[in-house]
Amino acid sequence: MAIFLAIFHLLLSVVSRAGISGGAQLFEQQKETAKKGSNYIKKHTDRQLLDDFSRRFRQKKRGTGTCTQSMSGYQYLDVKLKLRDPDSVTLTPVFFCGCIHSSLASIFGEIGGQTTLDIVKFSSSQKRSILRVPENFLDRVRVAIALIGYYQEVPCHFQVLSTSQKPLDFEESPEEFLAFN
Repeated sequence: MAIFLAIFHLLLSVVSRAGISGGAQLFEQQKETAKKGSNYIKKHTDRQLLDDFSRRFRQKKRGTGTCTQSMSGYQYLDVKLKLRDPDSVTLTPVFFCGCIHSSLASIFGEIGGQTTLDIVKFSSSQKRSILRVPENFLDRVRVAIALIGYYQEVPCHFQVLSTSQKPLDFEESPEEFLAFN
């Protein structure tokens, strides 16, 4: 901030020597704008900034000024788990869902990460799952999934294959997955 003020003092002296009127007013306006910006950042927590950013992103993506929800209020995610060493882990729906819940809690806190995360279908052979999440938590869940780096202490990568407002299904044969209804 001190460097910022020093540069403006230098600019003010150059402007006043050149005979341009209003240089002091310009300096004061810039100084107030800088104070407002730093106060804004101090007042808002990281979680509020993230919520504000994700709300604006959804508005731009939909092309509207307001967020509209689907009739069901849920989004469906087709998520695939890629493991460095697939034989060394136990892949179950409980562990799969627990890994995502753990990531939500570590990123957004206990309260910010609380959401219902339902496994609609699960395939251990394909390492895939269809998840149902409330629409207003979609961005948080996607962030949490993207930031998971380990599954049972094995390096991994979660990939969201598709997202839909309608229930998704696997392309493979139905014998290979578990359905939770």
